[in-house]
Amino acid sequence: MTEPTSEESNATFQELFEQEYRYQEPQTGEIRQATIIEIRPDEIIVDLGTKRDGIIPRRDLQRLGKEELAQLQVGDQIPVYILKPADTNGELLVSLSKGLEQQDWDRAQEMLDSGEIVTCKVVGHNKGGILVEFGRLRGFVPNSHLLGFSRSQSRVDQQAFKSGLVGQEIVLKVIEVDQERRRLVLSQRAAQRIWRRQQKERLMAELHEGEVRRGRVSGLAKFGAFVDLGGADGLIHISELDWQHV
Repeated sequence: MTEPTSEESNATFQELFEQEYRYQEPQTGEIRQATIIEIRPDEIIVDLGTKRDGIIPRRDLQRLGKEELAQLQVGDQIPVYILKPADTNGELLVSLSKGLEQQDWDRAQEMLDSGEIVTCKVVGHNKGGILVEFGRLRGFVPNSHLLGFSRSQSRVDQQAFKSGLVGQEIVLKVIEVDQERRRLVLSQRAAQRIWRRQQKERLMAELHEGEVRRGRVSGLAKFGAFVDLGGADGLIHISELDWQHV
């Protein structure tokens, strides 16, 4: 057996030193990716690539739905929130529910930055607007950002209108994200403007001169009629209309 040279020993020591230097102990509040290595009846053990395995305690698992728990398998990659780098027993406690919630906050911020629209389910309402599901978060849509809501309606009619939305899925745009205040605000009106712009761009790319299309008259003026072609309004000049009374 060949003995390692002093240079090889020094290189190995240097590699170990650099690995130790690069290693950072998990800190409370961090989000880290982890791999499930064992599923127990009252806890889940995960590998975070640290010196110790992480433990998802029973009380955190109880915050997850039965379907979510049933889908978890050994080898799955999951986001976890560092609860305690070391409890009284020296164990590294982490939270899967908080990790999943942070993913939703990150997704909301990305949608705010990109202007992407999202479909959410209405789960409730109050005096100021409606509440929607955004992953594990609750978002708020103010009355002023709801399509079809009118301030001129009676309070009874306004509440009836919002009650009728509960259980429905509506298209929304994220307009405010404030994680510290746990505030997530969305707008149906802003989403409609984006949708109509996207529809118009798609329609304009498809239309060709001489093509025949059906449309709906959306407005009349002295100089002609406006026609909705399904995303874009066209104008039929009065000179192109029937010679009979219009």
